[in-house]
Amino acid sequence: MNRPIARLYAFVLLLFALLVAFTSNWAVFAADDLETKAENKRPLLEQQKIKRGEIRSADGELLAVSEPVGKGEQKRFVRSYPTGELFGHPVGYSFIDQIAGIERSENDVLVGKENEFATIIEQLTGSTEEGSDLTLTLDAGAQRLATDLLSRQSSPGAVVAIEVKTGAIGVMASTPGYDPNLIPGLSAELNNPPPGTPPV
Repeated sequence: MNRPIARLYAFVLLLFALLVAFTSNWAVFAADDLETKAENKRPLLEQQKIKRGEIRSADGELLAVSEPVGKGEQKRFVRSYPTGELFGHPVGYSFIDQIAGIERSENDVLVGKENEFATIIEQLTGSTEEGSDLTLTLDAGAQRLATDLLSRQSSPGAVVAIEVKTGAIGVMASTPGYDPNLIPGLSAELNNPPPGTPPV
């Protein structure tokens, strides 16, 4: 092999090695950093294809449920909250790039990440990925009573009732409340202000 061809071969080999190194860095070593970056919306969009688990109160009332929207490749799940503002503060909300409350703290359970084996089987069989259901220690009846009593006060307030022996939280109510079902609309309104609105 003459010297120019050997140099060219070595150069191509070096470029190939650099390509493998950079690809491996992004795909393997820096994958976790890329996934947690705020600018990376892919994990959030992928989570919209997973049917999040239901959230229920200790007395069985449905607090959060995922409903399908669209069909085929466009199918995704949108969260809704049947009790509205009654459990807004403790349960929170989960909408694309906005997540708060129990929806955030128990996200891995609700999207099924706590059972990686089941997730792999769902991917191989092509079935819809589903999260696990969650039952809270909060009691819907007691929550209603606390919210009703707080709303009769002239000033805002909060009530937390804890079972002393177990540490279980039975009530977590505060006024004024908010309806998590309205979050997507409010977010769109804030991100797309009417023409002529002064900058903030």
